[in-house]
Amino acid sequence: MNYIKQKSALHLVVALLMVALMLSSCAKQEFINIDDAKYVLTFSQGLKPRAKLVFIDKDGNNIGTYAYKGQAISWVNFYDNLLYMHSVRLNKHFTLDKNNTLEQYSLFNDKYENSKGNAAWFVAVSDGTLLETMNIGSYEYEGKRQYLSSLVYNEGDEQREVVFPEQTLEGGICYDNKIFVSTYFDDENRNDVSVIDRADNLVKRVGFKNSYTANGKEFLIFKDKVFIYGDNLPFTFEQEKASAIGMIDPVTYDTKEYNVDDGFIVFAYVYDDKLCVLTTENVLYQFDGDLELIQKISLEENDFMKNFVREDFDMSKLILAKDNIAVLYTTNDFDSTENIGFIEEYDYSTLNSIRMIPVEMKGEKRWLGEHVDMTILE
Repeated sequence: MNYIKQKSALHLVVALLMVALMLSSCAKQEFINIDDAKYVLTFSQGLKPRAKLVFIDKDGNNIGTYAYKGQAISWVNFYDNLLYMHSVRLNKHFTLDKNNTLEQYSLFNDKYENSKGNAAWFVAVSDGTLLETMNIGSYEYEGKRQYLSSLVYNEGDEQREVVFPEQTLEGGICYDNKIFVSTYFDDENRNDVSVIDRADNLVKRVGFKNSYTANGKEFLIFKDKVFIYGDNLPFTFEQEKASAIGMIDPVTYDTKEYNVDDGFIVFAYVYDDKLCVLTTENVLYQFDGDLELIQKISLEENDFMKNFVREDFDMSKLILAKDNIAVLYTTNDFDSTENIGFIEEYDYSTLNSIRMIPVEMKGEKRWLGEHVDMTILE
């Protein structure tokens, strides 16, 4: 009799657990009014399909989160009224529309074998164009086996693909009907800039004297010139540390570069009709549109550099917004699953803080800070 009672009790417990699981799996996702958001952030794990979007309005209020089965989502962008989330591990990307409809998609599934792992190198929206990339891997191309990467963009209603044999892609920008791509040439161990002419989809290679000048992901446009900055930090075992900013004329493809003497370049931005370059030694270089040095300033202590040297938070994303510099910092504490970081907005003129916005995921039990990105809806 006791056995029967125990068995019945066990069945009851199992049934209750099943009901609880069904209820939790059927929990309704809250509706997010994307038009109310200023910041959209994505957080995800690398090895499991666990991701979450965080929406923050212009007043700094967290207006909701959206959970989805993204894995290693390293980019979130807003393009053509859709949020795009791209994976750095899989050819498994997502869009979210303003009705909160989530769609999963892949690039060129039918074209390449084993395309499941064709993840992105980088993704960006520039000058009204969505730039998507693919890490294709070893593939038969032009009569021989080669390691392939590709960049995908739309020209009108046509989806175009540009294939880069034995190259990896690091960042890109659109200007003057061209696409400028920071490219690493594997067989030469060298970084240069590949320029795609959208008129004919042909590629021209543009190089600097120093390879490390193009070893960066960020481009800027200033005075009708294209600028990129980088350093040799990954390759400093047998050479002096160096950092430089480079300029490309988009018409003639003439180049010019300037090496900084005070540490490495943290970031570059345009302010007060000058190209400003901040280094790790808190020194500000100011250039004109021809990359001629106007002045070099040792800055006073500022909030940006205070946060830059912190060890408890990483600088995960920097955006040159219309009215300020917005930086997302994320915690290194794996136990901090709800208070995962903060956004700091800085004044362009002083690099001091305008305000700090906490980033929270209330009720989250897992650490989702392995892959992080942020975009601004302006």
